[in-house]
Amino acid sequence: MLARDLPALARVASQLAFSPPAKIIKEEARIIGELAELNAFQGTSAWKTGAGVPHGHGEPVAVLQGFMERHVDMKHLTHWLGVIGYKPVLVGPRINIYSITNSLKKAEMDISGIVAEYGAPVAAIGHSLGGTQHVLISHGNPGLFRHIITLDSPISLPLKVAPEIAALALPVRLANSLALGLREMQEALTGCSGAERGTARMIASAGSILHGLILGSHEELEALKALERGLSVPVTAYHGTGGVVGSSSTTRPDAKETVETGATHLGHIIKPSVFLQLAQTLDSLHRGDA
Repeated sequence: MLARDLPALARVASQLAFSPPAKIIKEEARIIGELAELNAFQGTSAWKTGAGVPHGHGEPVAVLQGFMERHVDMKHLTHWLGVIGYKPVLVGPRINIYSITNSLKKAEMDISGIVAEYGAPVAAIGHSLGGTQHVLISHGNPGLFRHIITLDSPISLPLKVAPEIAALALPVRLANSLALGLREMQEALTGCSGAERGTARMIASAGSILHGLILGSHEELEALKALERGLSVPVTAYHGTGGVVGSSSTTRPDAKETVETGATHLGHIIKPSVFLQLAQTLDSLHRGDA
């Protein structure tokens, strides 16, 4: 199966392009100003009570953080969603550092639980890789989602990611691949007699990392291939200045709506103007306009 998939996987791998290094430094430095905006916003009635902002009626919203981000990093966004009348539910692993496929399984299980409890498809918000993962899950199970809002997420090929982020992802990928290889090694040793275990351990240990790298990379590229297809559910794509993820990757022609935020990459989870726009998008969705 792997050999048969190689041409398609190679095509996806060749589309992993990168942005100029200087751009991320220049653009993302603006987060200092966005933090100041958030600090000022937290003193307003809009932040404290949602005054002057359209409110929800307790509808759940599945929230998924980006690469290397923790659940706690979404605290400002989830606080805001709660203030304006929604029920934010953090999904996926507590830290988004696992392989794409493992993270997808955890997030899909969590979203399925929300849908079962709520009794209907839900709205979902994902930042960066979190938005990508929502879209990938929707290809396999579109019935979970009513609408997906992606916050500066790579959802279109070719993926344009800053080289600094790609470099950060390398040791994480290696660690995930090692873990996968060790699991494979443990399975190989199961059932071996005492005399066989020494030889089996040597062979399995030598091949565990390589096997993990090959299989892990294959699984991730296989998952990303879904981005070549049309969207399975309505998507509103928020995109910013293109410092971390190129703007051409964070939008696509078949998106329901595209919202240009002018925010830095991390600014999408702290910038007041993004929060206010999210309130409008969610209100439009639950009024049936989206």
